[in-house]
Amino acid sequence: MAECIVLKGGGGADLDVITAGAGDVLAGKVIVDRDGEPLIGIMPNRGAVSQALNAGGSYMVPVGYHNGSGTVTASSLASQTSATATAAQILSSQTAWVNGNKVTGTMTVNSILSFSAAAYSTTQILLQWQNPYAAGGKPFSGVFINYSTSGYPGTGGTRIYTGYGNNATPGGWSQVIVTMPAVGTTYYFSATAYASGSPTDIWGNTLHAVAATTASGVQTLTESTNFTVPAGVRSIDIFCVGGGGQGGRGSTVSSGYGGGGGGGGYTSAVYGFPVVPGQQLAVNIGAGGYASAATGASGGSTTVLSNGNVVLNASGGGGGTTSSARGGNGGSGGGAGSYTQGSSNYYAGNGGSDGSDGGAGGYVSTHPGTGQHTSTWSFHGVLYSGGGGGGGATEHLGSPAGVGGGGGGGNGGSNVSEGTAGTYATGGGGGGSLKANSNGFGYAGGSGVCIIRW
Repeated sequence: MAECIVLKGGGGADLDVITAGAGDVLAGKVIVDRDGEPLIGIMPNRGAVSQALNAGGSYMVPVGYHNGSGTVTASSLASQTSATATAAQILSSQTAWVNGNKVTGTMTVNSILSFSAAAYSTTQILLQWQNPYAAGGKPFSGVFINYSTSGYPGTGGTRIYTGYGNNATPGGWSQVIVTMPAVGTTYYFSATAYASGSPTDIWGNTLHAVAATTASGVQTLTESTNFTVPAGVRSIDIFCVGGGGQGGRGSTVSSGYGGGGGGGGYTSAVYGFPVVPGQQLAVNIGAGGYASAATGASGGSTTVLSNGNVVLNASGGGGGTTSSARGGNGGSGGGAGSYTQGSSNYYAGNGGSDGSDGGAGGYVSTHPGTGQHTSTWSFHGVLYSGGGGGGGATEHLGSPAGVGGGGGGGNGGSNVSEGTAGTYATGGGGGGSLKANSNGFGYAGGSGVCIIRW
């Protein structure tokens, strides 16, 4: 049984100094309150309290009695930073704790060794770079390439490519062909090496290069020659016209025909023909038809050859005739010659244009030249291959000649006016004549032409 001692003050009064409550007294222990009543303590007895903490951790000390032998111990930094990374595996200038030690990284993205840009076509640029050689602690995944028209963009500008190109071999050359917005324009490129990472990629060195897309162009060839494909050109359009046919001579009989007009040279075209810079094409221009004969001579063919193989051929137009005043066939037909019979005059036909037939003469037996109807007769805004106009008849001065077709066709001759040859380098047919013209034969056809556009 526990003892309770009550202290008495002077004069017999109780000593009124007790302020502890049950929570201030160890559990199981008893004291006397100010009224002399026993008070049993409820304070927990924690004994020796110990706790281990990691960096950044905290511990709330519990309420109660502690005997003073407990400890709070921080865990070692090494135990909290267990890792396997080395300085070469941590990005340069960045730091990390590894097994208790603070490590400053030395890793950098491997550097590309060179970078170049060159015109590939009117809209494309060839970009090339040399991959880095493999090196420990220097990762490399590829390059990203940006461009600008106002100076090297560095890592700004407009992104046009990201990747490793067509060759991932260390030290090897890789390339990509990119399509640019405009022809004949100078572009500035910056290529930056990178390594794929998470949450973001890491970047390496940046190299610069400049190149321009090839300007579009057109070349008109009027004489036989070799055409050399310009730098940066990968495809071309080719348009050819054969030589125009000679007009026919008028008949020698009193009730005869005017000579038929020569047919325009045939036309032929190819679009997007693949070539490489520096390639040569042999271009042969067809001559206009001309011969000392009553029936007009045909024009020569215009051809384009690559390594001896025919790329394009445009035949010459046919010559006009005398016996029936028929116009020559061709890209556009020649007009039929006029016809006189007694006091009646039948007018000559005009030369065809834009692939149409030549006009027929008035008499039923006179026939127009036939046009091609299957190709194109204008290129780069210019019309070609006009048929020659038919010649006037010999008997009556009032029998007019036909007019040459648009695209270089020559006018027919008559007693009233001299005819004309087909226009040079258009493939136009020559005009038909009558017997009394200066040389007695039809007028010559115009020479052919070849136009190359890129």
